[in-house]
Amino acid sequence: MLLGAQWYILFNVIAGAIAIPSDLKEGCSRLQIHSLQRWTRLPSQEIFPYLITGMITASGGAVERLHYREYFQ
Repeated sequence: MLLGAQWYILFNVIAGAIAIPSDLKEGCSRLQIHSLQRWTRLPSQEIFPYLITGMITASGGAVERLHYREYFQ
């Protein structure tokens, strides 16, 4: 169940990383924010809604797989 549900989270987080606007990336470089801060603070705030969506979708997919497993067992 966990192996099937992880893909929902992974693909949503990738979509969130792709959706980070280039303006924010450019603003970080102009403000001279260090690379460590750039990767710990900026993506975590931008990707968080996608992570929550992936978790909700993954839990629904996991429950659905559980129902199928009980039916075919």
